[in-house]
Amino acid sequence: MLAFKGEHVESKVWIIDVSPDDLADALVIELRNHSHFNNVLTHISDANWPRLEAAFGRLLDPTGDMDITPLQKNLLALLCGGSGTTGRMLKPWFEDWLRWACGASEAESLIDHLSRLHGVAAAAPRRRRKSAMRILREHDERCMAAAFSVAKGV
Repeated sequence: MLAFKGEHVESKVWIIDVSPDDLADALVIELRNHSHFNNVLTHISDANWPRLEAAFGRLLDPTGDMDITPLQKNLLALLCGGSGTTGRMLKPWFEDWLRWACGASEAESLIDHLSRLHGVAAAAPRRRRKSAMRILREHDERCMAAAFSVAKGV
């Protein structure tokens, strides 16, 4: 079980066990308060913050088996890859936040878990999406073929 670590006013440390979903909830609250991270995550999640929180919850659960979704793959690239402006900012921020929220040893095991998932996601073949123009062209070709077969009486 993960531990959420916070400081009491008297500098005593309180440790409260939380689920990966609760940890994801706390993480999303922090990310929404950061102007740049909020903007980027709003974009990659299609402004669906509950979906983003669920994706974080699944990523932060080292016990669950996982089929990595495209959203989780993007999150792993940001959290573990450290590439691009956001990745270079988010990776160290996230690792520091995890150490604060969970303590050093729990954070390191989660970082290792996420790094393994990132390796799996990076090694998986990329699904190529069709461009809008290609979809329209294929649709037009099918319509033309259907019209041609109707005209010929096939």
